[in-house]
Amino acid sequence: MDDFEKAVLITFSFDGTYSPQLKEQAAAFTNNIKQTPECLRLCVERFSVTSYAEVKFWCLQTLHELIRSSYAGLPAADKAMIRGALMTWVQRDCNTPAAPLPPFLRNKVAQTLVAVLQYEYPTNWPTFFHDLISAAAQGEGVVDMFCRILLSVDEDIVSLDIPRSQDESRLSMHVKDSMREHSLGEVAGAWYRLAGAYRDKAPELAAQVLTTMSRYIPWIDIGLVANDKFLPLLLSLMDSPHGGLRMAAVDCVTEVVAKRMEALPKLNLIQSMKIVGTAARWSAGFPSAPLTDHDDDEEAVAVRFARLLATLATEIMDSLKRVENGVISLSAVGFPVSEEAASEAARASEAAAGMLSQLFPAVLAAFKSSCDEVALPLLPFMGAYVARLKGLAKRNPGLDPETRAQVRAILEGIAVAAKFPAQPDSYGGAPPALPAQLAAAQEEREAVEEKRRDLFTLFRNIAKICFPEVLGFVGAALGSVLGRADAGWQDVEVAVNLLYELGEGAPEEAMKPEGGGLAALALALVQRGPHPNVARHRLVALAVLESCVRYSRVLQQQPAAIPAALAAFLDARGMGHPAEDVSTRACYLFSRLVKALRQNVRPYLPDMLASLQPHLQRVLTTPLT
Repeated sequence: MDDFEKAVLITFSFDGTYSPQLKEQAAAFTNNIKQTPECLRLCVERFSVTSYAEVKFWCLQTLHELIRSSYAGLPAADKAMIRGALMTWVQRDCNTPAAPLPPFLRNKVAQTLVAVLQYEYPTNWPTFFHDLISAAAQGEGVVDMFCRILLSVDEDIVSLDIPRSQDESRLSMHVKDSMREHSLGEVAGAWYRLAGAYRDKAPELAAQVLTTMSRYIPWIDIGLVANDKFLPLLLSLMDSPHGGLRMAAVDCVTEVVAKRMEALPKLNLIQSMKIVGTAARWSAGFPSAPLTDHDDDEEAVAVRFARLLATLATEIMDSLKRVENGVISLSAVGFPVSEEAASEAARASEAAAGMLSQLFPAVLAAFKSSCDEVALPLLPFMGAYVARLKGLAKRNPGLDPETRAQVRAILEGIAVAAKFPAQPDSYGGAPPALPAQLAAAQEEREAVEEKRRDLFTLFRNIAKICFPEVLGFVGAALGSVLGRADAGWQDVEVAVNLLYELGEGAPEEAMKPEGGGLAALALALVQRGPHPNVARHRLVALAVLESCVRYSRVLQQQPAAIPAALAAFLDARGMGHPAEDVSTRACYLFSRLVKALRQNVRPYLPDMLASLQPHLQRVLTTPLT
């Protein structure tokens, strides 16, 4: 070990072994080396001979900085030396199974080589990708580097997320366009060969190849991967016993489906993929071939399939909407639509509607999953579907039996997805004591509340289209939990909240006790109420109190139910609840209820005032916090 290696090792030491003064001296020593003309050759030579990973990293980092800052001005011989050294490291140092370079050094080699690529491709190094693909035949280590280099190309050159100067942006666009013109066909062929070659003997490597490919699909010619050769391979790998490979294949198919294009070509692409028939079979559950690897659990695989299903359904729906709107918009502004164009649009619409009909059972099955990661990706599609129903209802009032069944299944999915998690500490009892646990619980609550807002928005939109069907669903949900000792608090809370949400914008007739079904449900909640086993759960209690206020107009018309409503506010379910957020909220809601009922509460004033005394006393004797 010479002074150079000692200095590098000292600068990378963070365990307190060396004094700050010595670390400063070591940093100054290495920084001085960077300023010398010999630095470039030193980096190239020392990387190959040193046994210290820290020194190798320093050499790569320094070489990368030199390339970024002054590569264009280097002599041709130095540029050739850098190119040759990097390709040697890719094929030699990264392809030694007995002593492989650690991943962080492999990534740095890839990043440094891509920094050279940005200046040399295609003018001075037109065969770069061909050379790299040819080298991949040397072994798995080079295949791994092939993937890392392509990922670095995507991240450092192609990605729009990285801020660049005008010159850097011009260079990046030049490389990207040149890849499209000269190299991507060969690269796509390599993806196909490597994924097929390693699917059995090294499935992790095959998955790495497909993961790399998925990053390119959004911007390359879709025909390079969506063809009669590649698609059957991807579809077969979706059944791989290796979870990582299966997920990578699903991700690639998802990216193909999500590719941005015009509506008619998109529908033609989806039809040619023959993926709709495959996805339709998922109504009985996502594929569950036995996994041979233990790192990827079945739920993670199901989440990937759910994302593919959601993307497929959403893209078909969006294409259908664009096809229909295109013809309608042209007609609306007075432009003539040729018979051929109208016929083509009609065929496309019919095909899209048929594909959606095929997919719907699988979509509904996934949406009703108890796993949020599986169900929630379908939420945007459900919103688009309901918006389409709204448009259809304007033209043809009433729902056919098939649509009614679909709507009910969506409502069932909303009820499942809107349930709170079961952790009593986060939702039912005292908040966690430790700050970290309290922060985690708060973050989880916020995520659940955001999810429920989206779900209830969908619920209300459905109610605007087919109120009787939604009313019947809520009535069944409420009837199955009210008064039942064995009802879970999550089921009760959701049923009560669905009733609360249904009251927003409900038809006037529904609020009338003599004929409105909604009024009957509100009265049932007030008079029967949840079983005492769950009635005092803080979230159930809050839901009941909020509902009482929302349906105060029903109580005005049915004074006999008022005592039961007042009791919910005045006993341990409301102001007397041990949870401060419930008792405080109960006070506020009670004032709103009394204000709404006005003269209707007069007969109950003596009892009401007596019941308020202990709560007022507690308020007077409790210090402000």
